Amino acid sequence: MLRQTVEYELTLLRTQHGKQTAFTHHLQTQFNQANDQIKQLQLQVETHNQHKDNELKEKDKKILELENETETLHERERRIEALNEQIQKMEKTFTDSESLSRKNLAQSILAKERETELKKEYE
Repeated sequence: MLRQTVEYELTLLRTQHGKQTAFTHHLQTQFNQANDQIKQLQLQVETHNQHKDNELKEKDKKILELENETETLHERERRIEALNEQIQKMEKTFTDSESLSRKNLAQSILAKERETELKKEYE
């Protein structure tokens, strides 16, 4: 009877050990699956972050290009303003010169007429 009891207890222990081993194996499998999912999620996060980093780099590059283009346009605008000022000065100089030339021509004509009159008077 003692032997049967010992064998029965041994069978119970083996059964319990088998159940514990199966449960431990099941937990290990779940842990491994969760670990794999975490790795996949980490890979997705890294991929997403890399994509966002690339987008930010492209945006930074575009901003720099736009800043450079803006500076170029401002420089062109300043040059155009300077050229317009020079043109206005040249137009004023030309107008002043033209007025002076007309005045000198008128004086010259008057002087010639006066000379002609004086010649007639002396003759």
